[in-house]
Amino acid sequence: MRPFSGLLLLAWPVRPKGWIDSLDTVPTAPLYVACSSGYYGYDCGGICRCSPADDCLDGLTGDGTCICPPGPADRCSKTSVPSYVYTPVIHGQAGGAGCRRHGVYDEVAACTPTSHKHEDTAWFPLSFQPASLLQYTTLDSCTRRGQRQVVDSFISLAIPTPLQERLAVAAFSASVARLLLGNGIDEQALLHHEHFARVFSGSALLEGTLPIAYNYGGHQFGSWSGQLGDGRVISLGDIQVYPSAERWEVSLKGAGKTPYSRAGDGRAVLRSSIREFLASEAMSGLGIPTARSLSVVTSNDTVHRDMFYNGNVIGESAAVTARVAKAGAWMRIGTLELPAKRGDLSALREITNAAMDMLYPYLSTIVVSGHQERPSKYAAFLYEVAWKTAELLSSWMVVGFIHGVLNTDNMSLAGVTIDYAAFAFMEYYDPSFVPNTTDDEGRYAYIEQPKVARWNLERLASALKAVGVTEEEKEIMLQTYDEAYEALFYKKMARKLGLVVDDLHVHCSISDRSCDRAGTSDKALRGVVDQYLSLLQRGHVDFTRSFYTLLKGLTCSPEPHVSPREIINGMKEISDSNYLHAWEDLEPFWSEWLVDYERLLSGSEEGYCSARCIQRLRQMQSSNPTIVLRNYLAHEAIEAAKQGDFSQTQTLLEALENPYNQDHNHGPYVAPMREARILCPQLSARTVP
Repeated sequence: MRPFSGLLLLAWPVRPKGWIDSLDTVPTAPLYVACSSGYYGYDCGGICRCSPADDCLDGLTGDGTCICPPGPADRCSKTSVPSYVYTPVIHGQAGGAGCRRHGVYDEVAACTPTSHKHEDTAWFPLSFQPASLLQYTTLDSCTRRGQRQVVDSFISLAIPTPLQERLAVAAFSASVARLLLGNGIDEQALLHHEHFARVFSGSALLEGTLPIAYNYGGHQFGSWSGQLGDGRVISLGDIQVYPSAERWEVSLKGAGKTPYSRAGDGRAVLRSSIREFLASEAMSGLGIPTARSLSVVTSNDTVHRDMFYNGNVIGESAAVTARVAKAGAWMRIGTLELPAKRGDLSALREITNAAMDMLYPYLSTIVVSGHQERPSKYAAFLYEVAWKTAELLSSWMVVGFIHGVLNTDNMSLAGVTIDYAAFAFMEYYDPSFVPNTTDDEGRYAYIEQPKVARWNLERLASALKAVGVTEEEKEIMLQTYDEAYEALFYKKMARKLGLVVDDLHVHCSISDRSCDRAGTSDKALRGVVDQYLSLLQRGHVDFTRSFYTLLKGLTCSPEPHVSPREIINGMKEISDSNYLHAWEDLEPFWSEWLVDYERLLSGSEEGYCSARCIQRLRQMQSSNPTIVLRNYLAHEAIEAAKQGDFSQTQTLLEALENPYNQDHNHGPYVAPMREARILCPQLSARTVP
């Protein structure tokens, strides 16, 4: 008799359709509890053969995996039968082949044939297709889930580890649900489906799902860290959205261990999950390119974290965030760096070509005019990433967003914001502000972000050198980035100050490799912007609220008119009380600046009229948010969620989705910053997610 202890049958998943040939040996498997030492598998019939003692390190914990101990034998053993398909599979979802009744299915997902799917309790409104990158590269041939170096693939199989305790939906974005569902299905049908929490926590898989984790490397804090990869993120695959036919990839953060988990447990906690959920949706509301978040599912499972790296380990509720981004957006600078560092030219070409095709397919149709030589396709790709990065960084800077961990493994090749961890929105204007307390040297301070992004782009150019990008092309790329960032930043700041009304047009052309600065070379305009930021810094004025304080002091009669006393008093009210003594010296500088500012407002156009002035003020309103995700707002929502009250998270989400709504200027989200900082001083610290 095969040795086992406490075998518990919960479900009998079958091999999903779409499983690739290398997984033909995967048996059907129920969820089990544990096996005796040296054995593993759904019936405890697998024998670990990758260590002399045949030790079964993970099988004893009941996850069905044979893991070799560290050492020369730490490799995928083909003598071990992988039996990791233990997560229940839900049948009869949209697009599926219908229900296969095997008795035990009814314990998990009772269902009827798909011809009656609208009456079927197991019918699910979404279905997943294998991730788009699998069209360009192959799956890791080794299926062992233990931590290891993966040298032959950018993708590894990664089965989610189910949460064991009671599940609860802590946060849900209806706008993201509408994005994924397309036309014809109410997002509430998705939220209230009986299996929603299970699917989007990784506690159940839809039939046909191929869960994977991505392999990439990266420079962290300026040093090469080798292979990193998705240590606790598992992609469920793509959803093709109709009628646009766009593909959006859904991944679960905190869904369990992967081959890239290193020393981690593969889990995330409710605290950090709500922060990431709110941050991604806040950035979307601001109009900044970002990954999105569909939901946060929590449970009573306990995860232990040393929150402030001070030796005080506490237990926190586990949670899983369902993150959504356009297919290819999870490809990072570090994705290309890894094969380049390993000297694998074939893999580098493969993944770079995939990135180009998925993210910038139009590059293949570019016709370069003029007398300049046509850049190589890889140089064109490099220029495009540089432009997207400049656009992204300028958007961060004008809303006071600090990413906190801008490593090359956290920078998307698509130019979207990903991997929210030690982020913050600046309160009092301080260019040197660092939200990550582990960043002792201030490498990722607010003011350093454009420089760090440039440094990261240099690392990308270095990786592409192996496929033909020249030193000259790298220098052109860096010049493109510098010019684009500067032009975009000042143009966006000018819009926030009401100094320009026309649409933002700044374009870097591959043909002439130059930037049309759209008039932003005006020294007077730039001088006003720079002096304004200097005054904010000297007075420690609230960055976000300063623009509305300025707006309240403007009138049209018919040309713009500035009320200096009202503006100066307003700035004092939203400044740090510890610096109020400096205002006596600052007031003359503010008065002088307001004179220059009014001159620019009035002299920027000919034939001024009241309607044009009102248009200018309305543009200021549409360019300046009344609410951003301040730390104290996130803290209040998190503390309520810890007590089981998720309503504050949803209410805050609704406000963040509409950040330019004027009602926020008078609502509950405009608390005095000095009181909020006293209440939550620790929230600027880097905490363990």
